[in-house]
Order: sequence, then structure tokens, then C-alpha cells
Amino acid sequence: MFIAGISEFFLLAALILSLRYSPNKPLTIVFGYIFAVSIIGLTALLGALRYLELADTLYWHQKFVFLSKHIGMPLFIIASLWPNLQTKNIRLAALLILTISLVSCVANIYVPLAFVSDACLVLGIIMAIYTLKAQQTRLIHILIALALLLSTLIWSALITDANLRIGIFHLCLGLYFALASRALYVAPLLATKPLHPD
Repeated sequence: MFIAGISEFFLLAALILSLRYSPNKPLTIVFGYIFAVSIIGLTALLGALRYLELADTLYWHQKFVFLSKHIGMPLFIIASLWPNLQTKNIRLAALLILTISLVSCVANIYVPLAFVSDACLVLGIIMAIYTLKAQQTRLIHILIALALLLSTLIWSALITDANLRIGIFHLCLGLYFALASRALYVAPLLATKPLHPD
């Protein structure tokens, strides 16, 4: 699984790059962003060790894949988007998405509800598209990021070789993180705008 293993390092590099575009405030959102990137990054590292057969990390890799899917991915998009949310109602909607993701994470331990976390991620991206609709360059970046993420469903159906399929998945995922973090980044001065009541 050489391609699958090596591609994990591309994903790691994209995640490290995304730290450059971390939100600046509030502290809880900064922590959430770094926490999400850390979970996904550790998953990629464990995956690299697993696929390159450098260590037996199968058990922990599977556990962190679960956490990345249900917590890391939704938290990343909401934390990235947070400084762009200028009304209380839309911030409450973002928090609701995160709450549903967390509940889904716990529920999936007992009942398979993977589609719920997928739906939360897509809702977060749709919220990002709506928020950036007036900013053409940033909107294009987030639309490409969404297309890359959704394309993994196509590759999973078309490519039968697991090594190549996983490698392409990591490539698309890495590009998604690089584009999404850049598109949603708000400079410190812009992030200090007061909230509108609605």
C-alpha cells in the first residue's frame, strides 16, 4: 500500500499549511480549529505507518478515522467559517451543526449513523458557500474544495485498486483542506467586526 502510505504525507503537509490560516479569535474557536487539525493529522500519521507497514497501527488508525469523520471534519469547517459569521442566528446554526455531529459521534458507537456526520459536513460547507456568495475568489475556492470532497465518492465507485483509491482520496482531502482553510481565512482586523442581531 505504498501509494496510500505516501499520500498520507501529502495530507499531513496540507494540514500543516492550513494551520497558517487558523482563526485568530475567540480562543475557543482557535482551540477547536487546532484540535480538529490535530485529530485529522494524527489520523494521517497513523495511516502512513499502517499503509507503509512501519508499525501495527490498525486499531488506533481506525479509532482516529472515526473521530476525524464525526468530530474533526465538521469542527474544521465550522471553526474555519466562524469569523465570517456575522449574525447571532447563523452562529447558532453553526453550533447546532457541531452539536449534531457530537451526538452522531456518540450514537455511532451503538448504531451506524455515518450519514449524519456526512450531512453535517455538507451543511457546514453549504453555510460557507452562502456566507461567501458575494466574494467571488473565495467562493470559487470553497466550491472547488466541495467538488474535491464529493469527487471521492466517484473515485470510490470507479477505482477497484485499494492502494490507488486511498491515495487519490488522500490527495483530494489534502487539496480540500488547503483550499477551504485559505478561502475561509479572515485577517485579524476583519475578524473584529461586531455581530449583527440577525
